[in-house]
Amino acid sequence: MTAVTFIFVTAVILRDDRRDYKSNHFSLILRRMSSYLLFAPRWRKVWRDLSHNKTRTAIVVMSLAIGVFTVGLLINAESLLSAAFDRQFAAVNPVNATLVIPQGFDLNFLRMIRQMPEIEQADGLHDTTVRLKVGTNQWVNLQISAFPDFNDIRIDKVTPLTGAWPPADGEILFERSSLNLAVMPDLHIGNALTVQINNDKTATLKYAGTAYDFNRTPSPGTGIAYGYVSLETLKYLGEPTEMNELRIVVANNKLDKTYIQGVADQIQQRIENSGGTVSAVIVPNPGQHPLGTVLDALDIVLGSLSLLTLFGGALLVFNSITALLAQQVRQIGMMKAVGARPNQIAAMYRVMVLIIGLLALAIAMPLSILGGIQSAQLLGSQFNLDLKSVSIPFSAIAIQTLIGLGVPFLAALYPIWSGTRVTVREAISDYGLGAAESKPSSVLQFFERLHGRFFSRPLMLSLRNTFRRRLRLILTLLPLALSGAILITVINVRDALQKEFQTILAYRNYSVTIAFQNPYSLAKVESVARNVPGVVRIEGFHETNDAYPVYANLSQPINVTVSGVSPTTSMFHLPLLAGRWLTLQDQDSVVVNDSFLRNNPNIQLGDRVPFKINGKNVTLQVVGIVEEKMSPDGIYLNDSYYGKTFGGVGTIDSIWGATDPNQALDEVAPDLEKQLENAGLHVSSLTTVTDERDFIDFHFSIVIIPLGFAAVLLALVGGLGLMGTMSTNVLERQREIGVMRAIGASNGNVQWIVIAEGLFIGLISWLISLVAALPMTYVLDNQVGNQFLYVPLPFTFPLSSYLIWLLIVLVTTTASCYLPARNASQTSARELLSYE
Repeated sequence: MTAVTFIFVTAVILRDDRRDYKSNHFSLILRRMSSYLLFAPRWRKVWRDLSHNKTRTAIVVMSLAIGVFTVGLLINAESLLSAAFDRQFAAVNPVNATLVIPQGFDLNFLRMIRQMPEIEQADGLHDTTVRLKVGTNQWVNLQISAFPDFNDIRIDKVTPLTGAWPPADGEILFERSSLNLAVMPDLHIGNALTVQINNDKTATLKYAGTAYDFNRTPSPGTGIAYGYVSLETLKYLGEPTEMNELRIVVANNKLDKTYIQGVADQIQQRIENSGGTVSAVIVPNPGQHPLGTVLDALDIVLGSLSLLTLFGGALLVFNSITALLAQQVRQIGMMKAVGARPNQIAAMYRVMVLIIGLLALAIAMPLSILGGIQSAQLLGSQFNLDLKSVSIPFSAIAIQTLIGLGVPFLAALYPIWSGTRVTVREAISDYGLGAAESKPSSVLQFFERLHGRFFSRPLMLSLRNTFRRRLRLILTLLPLALSGAILITVINVRDALQKEFQTILAYRNYSVTIAFQNPYSLAKVESVARNVPGVVRIEGFHETNDAYPVYANLSQPINVTVSGVSPTTSMFHLPLLAGRWLTLQDQDSVVVNDSFLRNNPNIQLGDRVPFKINGKNVTLQVVGIVEEKMSPDGIYLNDSYYGKTFGGVGTIDSIWGATDPNQALDEVAPDLEKQLENAGLHVSSLTTVTDERDFIDFHFSIVIIPLGFAAVLLALVGGLGLMGTMSTNVLERQREIGVMRAIGASNGNVQWIVIAEGLFIGLISWLISLVAALPMTYVLDNQVGNQFLYVPLPFTFPLSSYLIWLLIVLVTTTASCYLPARNASQTSARELLSYE
């Protein structure tokens, strides 16, 4: 930074005094530069202007530092996260496609796939889901993966962290994010864990340590724990030891989803030709982590907000330099009268701005580095990202330096240019900083006409003074209004999300969903559940994820969830978009949700669509389309038709349960599961509405919490800007305040005039915030809704949002005006009247 200052000042001197420098002798240049830096009056004046009004300088420096800090924090955090994301995503060798093969396969088949010219790498594993006991009556879903060779995992690599590697037979490793689940106990290596498996059995596994799997969505975002065991351990769990998932990485066109799908189709065809089945083909978006879109959205949102914060700091620089030049207009006139050129005067103020920028950088740079590292580590933990390196790249430092010096310099160009172009006559005859505008505005005239008990003379003076400098008022209002609009938007979107969740619950009249390991008699399930305190009613249904459409022009089939439900269900009534709901007479009829249509746009109401469900080919006619928010592709069949066609007549494999709202759900749900287990009805998964809300909150908070933090920083810039404006307003009205003090105005009266003016500015910014928040709320509702719920959020504008911001505005403006008001009231009348 010192080198930058040296070069800049040298250039200014050489340019401004180019007529005086006829010799290019190096020693002459050094002598003249030393003279300018150490003895020239104009540089001493720069130092005096900065040090004379320490409060104003501190406000400008701190406001700019906050803007630079916010931008620097984002740049540093983003550079660390992006580098770590790219490095670790490439290191795990992410999967291009996964084929689920229920009957299993062995190493010979895996070797055959690896020899295909289209395949660069292929890997196999056995994947199954069991229940892990985490409390006396509490269980959590545990997804277990077993690899044939833990030291030769080629795709979606899992690496050891603590404890044994590979896990011995009868041992389990947990993916590290699993330990962040709220229900997970405090585990120590060697602890015995109980897992529930099929065939009415439980097994005990020994906790052996942790592993790291970057390409998984962290457990807090799914509610599922992830574990790793050997193939031999599967015998303890009653599972076959063959692999049932084939993962591939193609040799060419790794970012071409259509090509990847074609290669997966070739493998599927080979399996089916040999008599096997493929229950699902999963092709994720190539080159994208499961949470990649969330990170992209976060970068865009925080980038925009950091620029707004920096813009607020630039406005304060603009305000302060304008006020300073207005205050020193007579000094400028005197300098011109004794021969100073405009360029020389402008150079003096540009150096002042440079010093302000350097001071802001000195404060912001180290803080932004520390904050960037901490933010990257915090956000990295949300993404399950292992941030190994905390080295800030030089490019990030260079960008921050350029911003910290360039933004204030650009912000000050116009006020310096206009302020130094004043003529000597205009400068000497100027009244001073307190000169009123040439023509009173209509607003000022309006306030002059106000009378009554509520419009006392001090209050009228405050209202009139607010609009004396309209440009300054506008520049003060902008950062305050922006911060308010952002904070209101955050509250609005949060409220919209909660309301949308309540809407979803309104057409899902149940509070818990339970899936069983095997089909059971509905009558038996009902008899058990009816005796559980807090359970109001239950309803059974069938469900499978082994289904996808198979019509000829579908190049990328996506698995769908098929639910066999009672047409007369009282717990599940989705809003109809077109057609009708199922009837008791329906057999080969299907109702599809809007998510299914988004991925299958060629399907229309009335079409007959071929599906493959549980390995059987059926053709179903679309009779209805329903809106189903927060859900993937889904279709609904008459439960009786489902049972006759795919098996399970008279039984169910899942239930919805409605509980008493007056009883705690986190107590009723475990009790219900315990009673079902005691009756031999073994649960494979249990999800409550609280769990679903937590999953959404996990992803939502990744964006909203930093958004609120950025809004607070912008509000701080706005508060500092208001403090600077009020300090300048007090300065330009010193004679006016001196006269009031001379005729008997008390300290309280003077303070009230200043604080009332600040409160009035705050209330105006509050009103602007309400208006500005409308379009911002609409845009963010659409972005967040489409990201998390597949549809835009409803537009809401709750009373709480603008009442909260009103309270913040009142507190912020009062605090911002306190120091200027105190200074105005504590200065003697003699000092005020002698102001020049």
